[in-house]
Amino acid sequence: HYQLNSHNMVVELPSVVTETLLRIEGAFALISILGSLIILCSAIPFRQFRQHPTKIILYLSACDLLFSVKYAIYVFLPNPKSFAENEDICFAQALWGQFWGLAWISWNAVISFNLLINLIKPFKNTSKWTFFYHLYVWTLSIGSTIFVSFNQDQIMNVDGTCWDFKPPLEPEFFVPLAVYMLFSTFVALYGFKTVMSMEKTTTERKIVVIRLLLFTLVFVVCWSGTIAFRIVKSGPIKDKVSTSAVDAIGYWNVAGVTLQGFINSLIWMTNPTFIFTLRRFFAYLSKKKGARDSSVEEDSDSEDSGSEERKPLVPKFLQDYMRMPDLHQLDILIRRRTILDLLHGIRTSTLLRQNIGFQETLTDECFTERFVNKLTSSETLSGLKQHSFQFKDYCPVVFHQIRLLFNVQLDQYLKSVDPDTFFSAHQQQKFSDGRSGSFFCFTPDKRYLLKTLPRYEARRLFLILPQYHKHLVTYRETLLPKFYGLHAISLNFDRIYFVVMTNAFYSPLGIHRRYDLKGSTVGREAGKTYHQNPQAVIGKDADFVRSPFRLTFESSITSTFLQQLSVDVKLLASLNVLDYSLLIGIHFLDIEDGDNSLIELQKMTNTPRSGGVHSGLSSWSTPSSDEVKRWESADGTDVYLISLIDILQFYGIRKKLERFFKVSLCRYASDGVSVMPPDHYGDRFMKFILDEV
Repeated sequence: HYQLNSHNMVVELPSVVTETLLRIEGAFALISILGSLIILCSAIPFRQFRQHPTKIILYLSACDLLFSVKYAIYVFLPNPKSFAENEDICFAQALWGQFWGLAWISWNAVISFNLLINLIKPFKNTSKWTFFYHLYVWTLSIGSTIFVSFNQDQIMNVDGTCWDFKPPLEPEFFVPLAVYMLFSTFVALYGFKTVMSMEKTTTERKIVVIRLLLFTLVFVVCWSGTIAFRIVKSGPIKDKVSTSAVDAIGYWNVAGVTLQGFINSLIWMTNPTFIFTLRRFFAYLSKKKGARDSSVEEDSDSEDSGSEERKPLVPKFLQDYMRMPDLHQLDILIRRRTILDLLHGIRTSTLLRQNIGFQETLTDECFTERFVNKLTSSETLSGLKQHSFQFKDYCPVVFHQIRLLFNVQLDQYLKSVDPDTFFSAHQQQKFSDGRSGSFFCFTPDKRYLLKTLPRYEARRLFLILPQYHKHLVTYRETLLPKFYGLHAISLNFDRIYFVVMTNAFYSPLGIHRRYDLKGSTVGREAGKTYHQNPQAVIGKDADFVRSPFRLTFESSITSTFLQQLSVDVKLLASLNVLDYSLLIGIHFLDIEDGDNSLIELQKMTNTPRSGGVHSGLSSWSTPSSDEVKRWESADGTDVYLISLIDILQFYGIRKKLERFFKVSLCRYASDGVSVMPPDHYGDRFMKFILDEV
């Protein structure tokens, strides 16, 4: 069936490849291109589709679209078979297919890898890995394509598509393909096992499992035909396979490779966000139809009064699906279970430690204690299967003393972190991404922040705890964040560290402006998002400098504030800490919240309300709870909530390398970058506060 040309390229088509088959390939490829366009176009108006990890599917679809072009051209050619046997076209097809085909299947593997990381480490922020994903995919694709171009004599036309051919398979493509298929199958089965062991039988879980398995199943089934076809055509069993079987496998090969993109688009359209958008569209149509109906005079006949109700525009099964909570992401499910385990662990461990006793005098052992418990998840959490987990409570006696130091009673603290309350109030709880890649959420009463910590930050807090505790005892007016607990949960192959801390903006007052200030100039601007919505977006140094706002205290309060801030900064410098910020929230008393906010505020601070709108605020800078610092402006028009944050970054090798990269390689100003030695960082920070804030 093969004929070598002068370059030893086999370009004559096998007998199984007919003109009809080529046109079928092209038609299927056009359908796949349409599916890829649906995915890519739907991401244009919806920002959430362009965010990680969903955007990986966009990269895959783009590669699928370009890969399908090599097949789609057969639809428009008068003689596709002669075109496929052209030597130069065959060579170009081989390079095109190698580059975009390998990139396509590599993005499939990246999706599986990213899913595996989310399963093993659900609080790992993989959005920063996008660069390395691109580096891997394009380096592999470019390198293999160059290799194919230097092996022109090995190019052969097997199924109407020229490719590098070393019987039975092309190693530059099919070796990675086989590895990817095995890996994707493993991840799908592991994800299936994880979901089945985590949730009770619910419709949401079924959808999670189906969506998880479908992407992998489509990938494996579609490309299995390609591998099978090459084996039966050129492998050791080629003489033992009947012609009809070869033809059937050939059509499987053609349909699988050319239709995968379209099938992926069908799965994509089951995305709850996509369905929600569809629901809004149908609701809009229904509303317009209802408006037209209401403009028509009602018929008084009894026949009309007994007519059937207007049929809904959306089928019943689709309505049920669209009402489902957004639980389609596995990492969301695992995070929800983990945070509930954390709250259950805090409550159980604290009560167990209370039974042992919290001594009043701290010893050196208190600062090294690790209280480890093997716990079972709460039975009252509906929808979650019971399971065992290891919970570690670091220095519980020390953190108990810190809570008492700021008038946080044990019963009130346990009520705030009660897992049952959290579950009922946060069934769709999603974690927010922190600046450092951490995830955080609030307790239902908004008093406390639950935040994941990298291992090095958790260790750093553990090591500086003696000095931190001493500072809190000495300076009750400190602006340092209040840490009320350090914990760890063992999950799968990972240990996740959490810290419980005060919510710096815990207040009934609405926060109208937020600023995160470091005193540096490089990369310290929020950009247009801040200017478009300054009440919701946190501004940075450059935004604050350009704003009309400045902190205006009475002279005595200004002196106290700056003195305390200076003491706190000196402590951080002595602990080799840098990269901290001053978090400022500003409430304008003459905007929206008004009187009701002050009523709630005076309930919190036990301050009697006696007359004018601003009455009682002069004694307000130190609330009775001592958890959140509030300050009044000198003219009584603004209220400030101020705290230092991010105090667990120390000046080690990582930060020194970061400074070297920014200053020596990127050529940023040495005094403008955020990373600098702690003493210099503290001096620059205080100078910025004095001059600009």
